[in-house]
Amino acid sequence: LYRDNLRILIFVTLPVYSLLLAWAGWASWLLVGEYRSEFVFLLHVSTIGWALNTFAAPAYFMHLGKGDVGWNTLSHVVMGVMNVALGLMLGRWFGAHGVAWAYVIALATGSWLLIGLFQARNRIGWTGWAAREHLWLAAVCAVVSVAGWLDPVRTAASEPARFAVWLVGPPLALGLAAWFHPMRKELWHRLDLREARL
Repeated sequence: LYRDNLRILIFVTLPVYSLLLAWAGWASWLLVGEYRSEFVFLLHVSTIGWALNTFAAPAYFMHLGKGDVGWNTLSHVVMGVMNVALGLMLGRWFGAHGVAWAYVIALATGSWLLIGLFQARNRIGWTGWAAREHLWLAAVCAVVSVAGWLDPVRTAASEPARFAVWLVGPPLALGLAAWFHPMRKELWHRLDLREARL
């Protein structure tokens, strides 16, 4: 059940958060009314943190279901302590950017500690994370994410062609990568079976 959930989560999480990274400039225009670099930076950083945190969901809820909530509590304690300690330290050195990175590091560390503990206690290896079926999707998501981070959409008026490319390009690339992923066919098959039973 854990491995199955993880496969679905990788298939969904990678493209969704990659699109958020690519469209951070769009989000600034939509929510703030203009491009603001600080807003885009915070959106980029928090997207990375919550993408890493999302992968802890299967382990988190399986601990809840089994009554092993102590491990979830440990994860939250690690997050809280690291957030305060790193926030103070990195905040002094790098200001608001340091505090944002401290939050992401704490969130990711607590989440992946929980994943590691769950997999170790249940003797689940890490090979599923790097399964061949995920490699093409992960590569496309990495390219889209890095491109969006390095060259976010800054203006809608002076460069309409570039703006249009950033509107259509990322979802098209991610959509094609997801379409050819084996999990897409598997999910459709499961939905067909459920409809047939109804």
